[in-house]
Amino acid sequence: MFIFKLLFRFCGVVLSIEVLKPIIPNMKSTPLTTILAALFIMLLGASIELISGGSLSPFARAIIGTFSSAFTFWLYAFFSATLDIPLFAIAFLAIWIGLFDLFAPTGARYAKP
Repeated sequence: MFIFKLLFRFCGVVLSIEVLKPIIPNMKSTPLTTILAALFIMLLGASIELISGGSLSPFARAIIGTFSSAFTFWLYAFFSATLDIPLFAIAFLAIWIGLFDLFAPTGARYAKP
């Protein structure tokens, strides 16, 4: 189930960036940049989830997704020339990805083993 959550988050981030890229003015990225940013967001979110214990509420996953994507986009845009993203676009994409993580499948936490 954990691998499914990782793939779901990865695909959601890639699709979010690619769908919202034409809508957001002055945002430019290459497909490789999009995949690398999505991979880093996925790994950062998964590592925070594993450190915090694994079974988080959907709201906690949304907060983790929002902050990890905002940090990743800011850091990646700061160090990379292939991602040109304005500050308001970072906030918009981070909130969008956080909402995507809010509705991501988490499994049955209260089911009897």
